[in-house]
Amino acid sequence: MARRRHAGYLIRIHDPKGPVLRDFKGVPSYDSQEKWVLDGEYEPFCAPVPTTVGAVVEGP
Repeated sequence: MARRRHAGYLIRIHDPKGPVLRDFKGVPSYDSQEKWVLDGEYEPFCAPVPTTVGAVVEGP
């Protein structure tokens, strides 16, 4: 479930038998390599922080 800033909540429904999902062959990617590994530290927020992410389609 997602929430749009000005339009409340929305639910995205996907037809698992639809041609787009049926014909999906995966996302092309490279094999991982040890030289890409970085050390890091996880620091959680004390409380949830709203985050804006891009969308596939324009809209409110």
